[in-house]
Parts: sequence; structure tokens; C-alpha cells
Amino acid sequence: MRVLYANHSCVLRINQERLHVLARNRGIEVGLLVPSRWHDRDTAHRYDFEPPHVADFAVFVRDALLTWHPALFAYRWRAVARVLDAYRPDVVHVEQEPYSIVAWQIAKAARARGMKIVLSTYQNLDKRYPLPFRLIERSVLGSVSGLVAGTPEIQRLWQRRAGRSDVRVIPLGYDPERFQPRADPALRARLGLRAFVIGYLGRLIPAKGLRTLLEAAARLPGDFSLLIDGRGPDRRELEQVADRLGVASKLVFMDPSHEEVPAYLACMDALVLPSYTTPEWAEQFGRVLVEAMACGVPVVGSASGAIPFVIGDAGLVFPERDSAALTKCLERLLTEPELRQELRRRGLERARTYFSWERVANLMVEVYREVLG
Repeated sequence: MRVLYANHSCVLRINQERLHVLARNRGIEVGLLVPSRWHDRDTAHRYDFEPPHVADFAVFVRDALLTWHPALFAYRWRAVARVLDAYRPDVVHVEQEPYSIVAWQIAKAARARGMKIVLSTYQNLDKRYPLPFRLIERSVLGSVSGLVAGTPEIQRLWQRRAGRSDVRVIPLGYDPERFQPRADPALRARLGLRAFVIGYLGRLIPAKGLRTLLEAAARLPGDFSLLIDGRGPDRRELEQVADRLGVASKLVFMDPSHEEVPAYLACMDALVLPSYTTPEWAEQFGRVLVEAMACGVPVVGSASGAIPFVIGDAGLVFPERDSAALTKCLERLLTEPELRQELRRRGLERARTYFSWERVANLMVEVYREVLG
């Protein structure tokens, strides 16, 4: 079986991990179609394609247009056709939203060549799009043989919206070799972290709810540190809020590379993802929760989007924007070592059982076999 996988996030090596697992363990020939660079509009950072460390799948790197917006970006038209003609996949797996121009572009070219199409979606809000995106979505959904949702919430949305009963749930995963329990007291000391370390890892943008985290920390008794890892436009404002709330002395900002993330997670005694829903966005997955659980770090998350699904019974969930409720969650973790230990155990079990790349790859293969009959 030959599969061509198309996903702009695979410009980063960390997002290519599922393809290594897929290619190594199942005798499936895998190819990757990926833009040569990607621009993150939230952080204004440009990411150039990172070649895989091990060449166990084919890579087709192509220049693309409008690479700052997932719905607007597209490859040059003949580039997609040439890749399909050269690689001749049995299945084209597109991990882009069905209303995106690139999904329509790839689906149209694959359908013209009689290739089966699988589409993965993480859109979890029931939006009505303006023209031409509404027509693009209709065309793409009419072309795909397999539709994959990242969470059960997304599955229910697309079962209703697309009128399909065959939507499968395949979550994001993690690499158990990279993310596992480990202690790094030297890094904690170098960062100036003391006592109980409350951490966050992700973009520094309003919808991630970091103001809620700072407000919750300001009410928290006892000694603790706040480790906020990531980049984004809100850093200066968050520093001002922390100063006003009296927690600036406890706050450490860092911007670790993707390779350093496991070590920074190991410095945390709890990880918080306090996202809140906006008219345009709700947390679509929150993979950092899985990575933290795999490292034995208790997790706390808001009720936004997919967070309660990802956490399951392996962490604490609080209402969106409710800083008082978040304070209570953190106070429990601070004062109840038995609870921390139990959540570590549950988190490790949940990560290993549901979210390893091995399991994700198995589910992907099932979908490919189904669409090929």
C-alpha cells in the first residue's frame, strides 16, 4: 500500500513522527507532501522545512503561496499533479480542513486520477463559511472516501454536518521514547524554579487563557513558581499583569525548542492549559496535555473544546475563565500529595493506552484498508 500524506504542520520534524511509525512497522510505503516553509501568524515566526533524521519515507517539498493562513495557502497547481503522477499513491491522506483551498486542490487532483482520499479534520465549531469556502467544503466532502476526526466532539459535528456515519476518531499522539517520566533538578535550579512548579507550554495569545492562570496563581497560598514556555504577542502584557497581581517574582518565561520540551515538562509539578472559547476558536486538541501526562506531570485544563476529552479522568477540569475554580484545583495539587500521585498514575496509563503514535498509526492503517475495500 502506498500512501501520500499532506500536512503543512509537518514542516516541523516533531510532527513527522507518525509517518516514521507508519512506514517502519507495517510495510506501507509512505510519502509526505509539505510546503518548504510555514509562517505562524500568531507568533509571526517563520518555520523552514526540517528534513527527517531518518529517511524511511519519501519527501516532496514544494513551494506554496499564502503560507500564513491554513485556509488560504495552496501549492502551485502543476506541482500537486506532478507529485501525484510521480508517486502514484493508492491513498492520499490530507490533514487540512475541508474548507481550505489546499484540501480542494489536492482532492481535485487525486480524484481525477482515481486515487482514494482520506481527510483529517480538527474543526470543532459549527461555522457557516462565506463563499467560496462553503462550496470548497462541499466539494471536498463529496470527494473523500474516509473522514477522520481528532476527537469524539469533532466526530459528532461532522456526522451531523456532512451527513456521514463513517467518521472515525483518530487523535494526535506522542513519542513514548521522547516523553517519559524523568527528573531534571539541574535544569530546575538553572531556571531559578523553587518549591511547587506550575507550568504552561504553548502560544502566548489571549485565547490560551494565561491571564486566568495568573489571576488564579495570585490567590494561591504557599510557595510556588510559574514556568511559562512559549512565544507570542502577549508576553509583555502578561508580564505587566503578573506585576500588578504581585506574582512577577514567581514568574519565569522561557522559549524552549521542540527538542527541549520534554526536559522543560520534567521541571513541572503540574501543567495548566487554561484556554477559553471564542466565536472563532475552541481548543482543538491540546497535545501538550498528552505529552505532560506521558512525562508523569499532573494536568489541569479548562472545559474548552477537546480538553475534557484529552484529560479524561487523568486530571482536573475547571470552567473556562474561572480563575477562582482554577485556584482550587491548584491548591488541591499543592496540598494533596496522594492526589498528585494518583493523577500521575492515571495520566501515564491514559497516554500509553490512547495516544501513542503506535496506536494512532494502527488506526490510520484501518482507515486506509477500509477505503481501499
